[in-house]
Amino acid sequence: MMVLAGIYANLYNHFYKVGVKLITGLEDAAERTTTSILIPGFSGWFSLFFTEKEKLIDARDVALNADAEKFNPFRREMFERGVLLSTDPYERWHVSMVHTEEDVEKAVAAAEESFRALKLNSISSQIAPLQTVGRG
Repeated sequence: MMVLAGIYANLYNHFYKVGVKLITGLEDAAERTTTSILIPGFSGWFSLFFTEKEKLIDARDVALNADAEKFNPFRREMFERGVLLSTDPYERWHVSMVHTEEDVEKAVAAAEESFRALKLNSISSQIAPLQTVGRG
C-alpha cells in the first residue's frame, strides 16, 4: 500500500508541476506580447480569458468582460502550431498525468507565436488599404 501511495504522490507532484509551468508560461508569453489575459483556476484545470480585468467573479462577469471574439482566432493559430484547444472560449484547459514538460514548452511557444499573430492581424486589419488614383 505504501508503494502505491508513493506512486500516486509522484504522479500528483508531476501533474501539479506541469500545470503550474503551463500557467506561468502562458502568463509570461502574454506579458512578452502585451496581450491581456486572465487565467483563473489551478494547475491542472484552468481557463484562459482575454480580458483587462485582474479578477472575474462569476459567469456573468466573464460574459461581460472576457473577449470571446479573440478566442477563435487564437484557437486557430494554436491549431496551426500543433496545439488543439476546445472550440468553446469558456471551456477549461486540462492537464493530464501524461503531459510532459516538453509538451508544456511547445504549448507555451505556440501560445506566444499565436499571441503575436493576433497582434499582427489586429494591426493589419486596422490599416486602410491603399487606394489607387485613376488617370483620366
